[in-house]
Amino acid sequence: MRKNIFLLTALFISLYVSSQVDVKSGLIAGSGSGSLYDTEFKPSFDMNEINYKAPDVALGYRFRLQPSGKRFFYDADILVGLKRFDYARYVGLFSPEDNKLSLTPIDVYKHSYFHLTLGASWNYRFVDKWYAGVGINPTLYAAKGRKRDNSLTGYSFDIPAALKLGYDFGCVDVSFNYAYGFSNVSHSDYITKARLRNWQIQFFIPF
Repeated sequence: MRKNIFLLTALFISLYVSSQVDVKSGLIAGSGSGSLYDTEFKPSFDMNEINYKAPDVALGYRFRLQPSGKRFFYDADILVGLKRFDYARYVGLFSPEDNKLSLTPIDVYKHSYFHLTLGASWNYRFVDKWYAGVGINPTLYAAKGRKRDNSLTGYSFDIPAALKLGYDFGCVDVSFNYAYGFSNVSHSDYITKARLRNWQIQFFIPF
């Protein structure tokens, strides 16, 4: 009897919530770039400067919950993607003829970070179809380095804080997304500590 009462109560609650919330879902595709910060190198790694390129792509699915008559809404995302970092190691060489110091690359390091992200955000429509949001992006990284067998070199987990600014065109939603990581995600022979931050332009296409 108690079980039946509980099931009926849960059914009524779910029907009430579904009548008060408009749910959309669809595909997300994003592309952007990123960088490392708070980076620490091993003492034996003698280096004057480091430059890098960090393209970032992702594909996934989004659920958007819009409470009836409210200006705020929620997004729940699941994304898979790839971050690629190409590091150029430089040394300074002095030219007596030009009387100046120039930086010359002596090695290049390539690292890929495959990632699985479960994102959640609270968003507010402040002007017509414009909105802004804040959230978190719990992310599992699988890092791959320069090993000849292309095997994974390590896993790491981070919960970046996320900011969002977007515009809803109706058939497609376009947003600028920024994520700021807090955990060390480095799996490198020469970098002992590194955190990730990145931006993406995302396209949400509801069905």
